[in-house]
Amino acid sequence: TLQTFVLLGGAMLSVALVIFNPDIGAGEFFSVASADQKFRMVEWSWNYTTAVLWVVILGGIGQTLIPYSSDQGVVQRYMSVSSEKKAAQSIWTNAGLSFFATILFFAVGTALYVFYKKNPAALDPTYQSDAVFPLVLAHQLPIGIAGLVVAGIFAAAQSTISTSMNSIATALTTDFVRRFDLIGSERAYLRLARILTVVFGLLGTGFALIIAYADIKSLWDSFISILGLLGGAMCGLFLLGIFTLRASGKGALTGAILGALSLWLVQQYTQVSFLLYASIGIAATFITGYLTSLVIPESNKPIDGLTIFTLRK
Repeated sequence: TLQTFVLLGGAMLSVALVIFNPDIGAGEFFSVASADQKFRMVEWSWNYTTAVLWVVILGGIGQTLIPYSSDQGVVQRYMSVSSEKKAAQSIWTNAGLSFFATILFFAVGTALYVFYKKNPAALDPTYQSDAVFPLVLAHQLPIGIAGLVVAGIFAAAQSTISTSMNSIATALTTDFVRRFDLIGSERAYLRLARILTVVFGLLGTGFALIIAYADIKSLWDSFISILGLLGGAMCGLFLLGIFTLRASGKGALTGAILGALSLWLVQQYTQVSFLLYASIGIAATFITGYLTSLVIPESNKPIDGLTIFTLRK
């Protein structure tokens, strides 16, 4: 919660410093941004290769469904509240804050655009787009405030990464090692989980260093592409299990493989916007998994309480 206030506060301060900059001013800020259509929020067309309205909405639904349905780091937050009602309240609270944060960070982008258009000499053309905002934090925010915002960014990243490290280690230990009873004691399972956490932390750090030196235009674009390719299959499996009664193990596994393969083909051989990758991965996994389950059914197993239909009963 503290990290959230620090991050959002730093973003608002960044926008304010540009708007009230003596060399720019509020009037100049709004006139430049308006003239260059930086306040244009909706693109009305049926073009599927860029960020038009329907692409953003459809893609946003898929991108949101993936963590909310299959990310252990998010699911464990559901489990930390005392009731389903409070879990639902937390989701709606997050939705409201996400809307505000989205508008705010788009405003940050507009502020950066105006600032560097008025001060082009302050921008190093060799910088990647992801480095522009940290550059502003380092050189434009007052001393102390800049450090606080940077600390908040690192703290937020650290909390997210630590959750993922622990989740992967827990899933591997519980779902694979414990399932086959490979270790005899609880203390040994705990020790293994801790070791795996360190291993995945080192691997993550190594990949981060590789990405930092790679020729990547935008980390966000790359993240969305990977999220759709891997997370789309996971979310599709979840929806397949929740919203159907005919899903089978073999059908679900086949659907996950075909869904990921379908999305990879879309990424490689079409011009579809990367914003749609998550939704395409989910839909491909769900459809192929369901059809395969009809062709390769399995013996009936009790599913009481495991689907939306059996929950209603």
